[in-house]
Amino acid sequence: GFMIPDDPQTLRSLVMELALGQGYDLILTSGGTGLAPRDTTPEALLPIFERRLPGFEQAMMQASLAKTPTAAISRAVAGTLGRTIAITLPGSRKAVSENLAAILPALGHALEKLHGDPSDAGNEHKPRQVESSQYTGNNPLSDQHMLAFGTPYQSSSDNRRKEKSN
Repeated sequence: GFMIPDDPQTLRSLVMELALGQGYDLILTSGGTGLAPRDTTPEALLPIFERRLPGFEQAMMQASLAKTPTAAISRAVAGTLGRTIAITLPGSRKAVSENLAAILPALGHALEKLHGDPSDAGNEHKPRQVESSQYTGNNPLSDQHMLAFGTPYQSSSDNRRKEKSN
């Protein structure tokens, strides 16, 4: 993970490098989604998203509102950049956990589809599981974002192409 200052250009550059340069399949940021003057994470990432994921955003908002009415001020966003899903999460550990719990059931399937899985979601398709781990980063009082990322994605179709070429 990375700890970076509240600087939209630094965050935007790092996310672009991890997604497009290094090919990571999942990028999670924490912090900067509220209303404080330095909360600029959505503004940093929205211009580089190719497609928004409003279902993820709505699921996270719904889960948060079920816990506290102040969640209504969250501006968390989710979207794609190349073959990467990027999700902005709140700064508190509790809110990160609640938001991730809301989207983890669909995340594996979303990654499969983003990477070209042609199977129909209504059929016997079993999406790849995405494991949650204990969130240990980001001091909510810090002016920095925690950026965590998964390993570069390799779909089963990528593996088949490699086997055929050998």
